[in-house]
Amino acid sequence: MIIGHERQVEYLNRVRERGRLAHAYLFYGPEHAGKMTIAKALAKTLRCLSPAAFTGEDENKKRKISLQSPCGKCAECRMIDEDTHPQVIVLDRVHTLTSEKETRKDIPIADIRELKRRFSLAPEGERWRVAIINEADTMNEESASAFLKLLEEPGSQTLLILISSAPDLLLETIRSRAHQIRFTHVAEEKIVSYLESEMNDRKSAREIADRAFGRPGIALRMARDAQYREREKKFMRRFEEARAGGILHMLSISKDAAGDEDARRKITEEVLRLLRRRLRDAAEHGDVMRAVEKIRAVDRIATLLDTTNVNPRLALDAMFLEIAD
Repeated sequence: MIIGHERQVEYLNRVRERGRLAHAYLFYGPEHAGKMTIAKALAKTLRCLSPAAFTGEDENKKRKISLQSPCGKCAECRMIDEDTHPQVIVLDRVHTLTSEKETRKDIPIADIRELKRRFSLAPEGERWRVAIINEADTMNEESASAFLKLLEEPGSQTLLILISSAPDLLLETIRSRAHQIRFTHVAEEKIVSYLESEMNDRKSAREIADRAFGRPGIALRMARDAQYREREKKFMRRFEEARAGGILHMLSISKDAAGDEDARRKITEEVLRLLRRRLRDAAEHGDVMRAVEKIRAVDRIATLLDTTNVNPRLALDAMFLEIAD
């Protein structure tokens, strides 16, 4: 299910229907905003066996299928959803073609070489093959260089989709060879509307949408996974209690979270969420520029935390100082 991103979906539908798909796309924007969902939906439009609508009267029944209309039930769609399709390959630090490690810090060159080997073979007639490189910015220097060669000579009926929440970490030569599509946070009301139809509970839908902060992936997981939702609520309670207790209480969270990547991510999200709320308030009766500068400062700190060897505890302390009353 695609929530929001109407402009991006309309564009991809249009270029596909006109036969003008680029050979490579870079989907970039916040994590869990829907980039992977749309990448898979696009792959399904190229592989689905039972699309929702047909046009034309010739014996081949030319398909008219949009990102919203793959059947989701045929063998092709199911394999794409389950990441098991041999011609729609997902690569990231979890999904691998060669590595035996359960967790990896990057996408190694061995995976890119195997991808190139598979795509060097002739496609199945006119059928498309698709590679979705999730967390593309985690390709190491060797694998990025190898992937660049694949971008330069992708082969026929081949679509490459890179997904990244930190596109600046990608090689400029990779970015320049892919058509870039930016994704942003989805409007809260759109998430609420979808969750309400699924849960039949507007109060819970609004609470989840508020916590998801414009990210449909987080919202759907919270709606469907009670344990995950409870963990998120527990974290939020502790965060709010620490904030109410003052800066010393907030700095105690920094100490506990410094060695936990997931906890650091959640703190960053909560700090930014709080600052954006303050920005909305400032737009009515406050200092807008001061609120904007605080958001920029935290965003810079978050970037340093993700891309450098900055001391995590000091980085988190600096974030909390930006929201200290």
